[in-house]
Amino acid sequence: MNVSSARHDRVGRLFLEAARLDEQVRRAFLDSRCGDDPSIADEVEALLRHRESPALAIATGAINVGAVLDGALDADSARPSPGSAFSSVARYKIVRVLGEGGMGTVYLAEQDQPRRTVALKVMRSTISNAERLRKRFRLEADVLGRLEHPGIARIYDAGTATVTTADGTATVPYFAMEYVDGLPLTEHIAKAKLGTRDRMRIIARIAEAVGAAHRIGVVHRDIKPANVLVDQAGQPKVLDFGVARATDSDVALTTVQTDVGQLIGTLGYMSPEQVAGDPTKIGVRSDVYALGALAYEVLTGRPLVDARGKTVAEVARIIRDDDPTKLSSVDRVFRGDLETIVAKAIEKDPERRYSDASAFATDVDHYLRDEPIVARPPTTFYQLSKFARRNRALVAGVIATFIVLVLGLVGTSIGFVNARQQTELARAAQAKADRRFDEVHKLARAFVYDVHDKIVDLPGSTEARKTIVTIALTYLDSLAGEATENVLLAGDVSEAYLKIGQAQGYGSRANLGDRAGARKSFEKALEIRERLVAANPTDEKLPLLVARARNQIANLDWAEGHCEEAIAGFQLSLDVREAYLAKSPDDPPRLREVGISEQWIGNVHREMATLAERAGDEASSQKHLDEALVHYTRYLDMMQRIATPENRGSQRDLSVAVEKIGDILSDLKRHDEALVQYREGLEIRERLYAANPDNAESTTDLAVALGKTGSRLMSLTRLDEAAPLLERSHELLVKCSALDPSDVFAKQNIAVAEMRRGELAVNRYDAQKKATGTRDAALLDECELRARNALAVLGELAAMGKLDKSKEAWRAGFNQLLGEASTRRSAPD
Repeated sequence: MNVSSARHDRVGRLFLEAARLDEQVRRAFLDSRCGDDPSIADEVEALLRHRESPALAIATGAINVGAVLDGALDADSARPSPGSAFSSVARYKIVRVLGEGGMGTVYLAEQDQPRRTVALKVMRSTISNAERLRKRFRLEADVLGRLEHPGIARIYDAGTATVTTADGTATVPYFAMEYVDGLPLTEHIAKAKLGTRDRMRIIARIAEAVGAAHRIGVVHRDIKPANVLVDQAGQPKVLDFGVARATDSDVALTTVQTDVGQLIGTLGYMSPEQVAGDPTKIGVRSDVYALGALAYEVLTGRPLVDARGKTVAEVARIIRDDDPTKLSSVDRVFRGDLETIVAKAIEKDPERRYSDASAFATDVDHYLRDEPIVARPPTTFYQLSKFARRNRALVAGVIATFIVLVLGLVGTSIGFVNARQQTELARAAQAKADRRFDEVHKLARAFVYDVHDKIVDLPGSTEARKTIVTIALTYLDSLAGEATENVLLAGDVSEAYLKIGQAQGYGSRANLGDRAGARKSFEKALEIRERLVAANPTDEKLPLLVARARNQIANLDWAEGHCEEAIAGFQLSLDVREAYLAKSPDDPPRLREVGISEQWIGNVHREMATLAERAGDEASSQKHLDEALVHYTRYLDMMQRIATPENRGSQRDLSVAVEKIGDILSDLKRHDEALVQYREGLEIRERLYAANPDNAESTTDLAVALGKTGSRLMSLTRLDEAAPLLERSHELLVKCSALDPSDVFAKQNIAVAEMRRGELAVNRYDAQKKATGTRDAALLDECELRARNALAVLGELAAMGKLDKSKEAWRAGFNQLLGEASTRRSAPD
């Protein structure tokens, strides 16, 4: 050990010893221990003065990780020697000390009634008067009380008790929780001699438990092997929520605000944002990083970050800046999907990690079932190779097309260069370039129209759609630079921008939640199409292309709450379509002459019907329900005229029209009539789903229809009929989200599904109380859990900047549901 490292070790040890002492005796203690080097005493005192802000200590590089050991680097990390003078606390008889923490001691204790062994956590009497620490202690009890999962130790009881210590009597907070008789995670794995897949099964179960915390807005912040015990049945239990943090504003009473610069957690498992000490950056993805570090250690037998012999500053720099050793470099058996899953979990950038622990667990399950994982970098080749499980011919064709496309582009470039540089071969080179130009244009166009449209409804295809069209657009743009007057090419470029925008943030189907990016793409498409109209005033189809681009922007305006702008855009689109149809409605030969087919006319009628729908939406948002009913009835009439059994899109629109009328009838409290409409829409969507159960849009549509039908049944107090519909709705939505974690639309629907399940629980509570006079508190617990799950989804989307303004109002409804459960809980018998 060099001199610098030895000095750091000495400073670290003295820091921990001095932190246990009263301020009045610290200097004397340090002077006695540092007579050979007074500067060490000064350095320790400086650390003690700044111990509420360990980020400053990191900057000095003074604390050695070996001295800090495995505990939380926190203001409460100074730990006294184990032991207790307590014989009992409240009604719990102390058996022995199980362990020490920053705020208190955990005892093995016996409870008489009911007879059971518990783990009793008692706050240290010497710090029990500190409000900030009491709040954190209460938070841990509250968090555990709200968590219901087999992978998390349950809490039984909490309160305060008067105890007698060597310093006198004191009133201390305590809580009793499930005692887990098991081994620490790494010891269990070593003893059981588990293989790779069995190790990952345990990791998946741990992640599922942490995911349960995430769903109610709680971040653990200290996931590590020592905080996971595996019981005799092989069930892992996540322990120690003492530094957990509530993330949503709706549980503000139990939220502990961590100071900027304060590190909470165990350094070797901290994410880069935790090391930075900025509480605004710490969220559920920080736990995902720790789970990835846990998986890395469980698989390799070595920690992700080796802290031995290094200072905190060194370890912090490694966590922030250095790429970890790849799993496959440790053992080639980890190469492939397993390595990719762990790499995604431990990404330096939180946005590139899994969205939460449940998403991580889901991908591990995909690996264990030999299914496609979502963790691959968003390359088209990988996405399409995984689609081969569903359609091998499609993927083979796509890969082949990519190869030809790239070769074609190279040929095009060479052809143009030769045409310019070799005069004597200009004519032949230009002819070759023209052929190459046409080939590349044809192939890129196939990507925009054919390949994209074949995968658009495959589950998990959102990223692939965006990537496919982006690559095609690269080639289309390069060609457009060589042929600025080519109308067909410009139209294809604008169409590519529209489809990219739909994948980025089009609100009525699977999208990435990037509304700003979607707006830029839609506006680029509109700009191109308006230029085409100006340059080609006699082309009768071009104004319709402009109207379609304008319609996409209006849809985005609507989703963002800009209703007036949206309606103006819809009206402009409607004017163009009506003027177009008024020219020659009964002259098919003339229409065919300009390339307009009956299908094209059908699409125009369909878009006009959609505009009637939007007019109904606007009236509904203004609570003009009778007016909305008129617009929606017109919408339904138009769809009934143009819908055909073989056209899936028209059948879907028909179900939407029926459902919209059901929505208005519900708002008018005409629940029986609304239920008739919802059942009709549900019947259509059941048929569409049965015809193609792997279609993402049909799956989501069916889930929405099930939820609305179940909600109306609740309004009619037909709770037993509503329950299976609401459960199936939730299952389908979770399936969609698991297959495509980047899909914001699915997450929004899950929030609504959770709220409805909460409403069902409180309705059952009321019905049971009315029928039998009994009060089932478990139903109120379920209601609160569902409401908090829904709020957590909104909180996650808001934190990502992907919550539509039109959905912000949902938060009040979810909070109202929480309030209803609370009111019933406190009501007198």
